[in-house]
Amino acid sequence: MGEKMQKDAEGLTIQDLGTELMLYDARKDKVHILNPTARVVWEGLVAAQTDEEIASALRERFSIEPGQDLKTDVRTIINELRQKGLIKAI
Repeated sequence: MGEKMQKDAEGLTIQDLGTELMLYDARKDKVHILNPTARVVWEGLVAAQTDEEIASALRERFSIEPGQDLKTDVRTIINELRQKGLIKAI
């Protein structure tokens, strides 16, 4: 994995909703609400973290056991963000 991603910030307004994050895509006139898990993934992508670093942040934030594989979950969320046009591969 380790694929570099970037948020597609053009036309994107970001609003902190506490534990969630609202992304408004002005190009498509769509609002996306990221739950706490997706928010951690988004913030990790913005910080140019690897899948493993994002999984580690999820473990830390939500007190998840070290043995549980979170990389698949991280990749699923990244793919959903990509399908919605919020991020793109670089």
